[in-house]
Amino acid sequence: MAKNKNIKPTAKHVEKKAAEVKTPIKEVEKKVVPDKSQNTDAMRIRAKEVFKSHNDSVKEIYFTSDGTAFIQQQHARMHGESLKDTEVKTIKRTEV
Repeated sequence: MAKNKNIKPTAKHVEKKAAEVKTPIKEVEKKVVPDKSQNTDAMRIRAKEVFKSHNDSVKEIYFTSDGTAFIQQQHARMHGESLKDTEVKTIKRTEV
């Protein structure tokens, strides 16, 4: 199981955990998937790192629901289309 609470576990991890405790998978998913407020905090930390590694021309970072960061909005949208939750969140340089 992923030790970092801000990382969403894979389906394989969820199935393994469910088998270990003999709990239905849906019940385990409720426990191991972090809520959106935790994701937002993690995104802000990651955005700060990304902004540091790019010049000032990068004004916004785009995050997909799985926590992947993009500096181009269309790349985030395309990746987001492959996820269950297609939401793309924008974090501006001025917000971090």
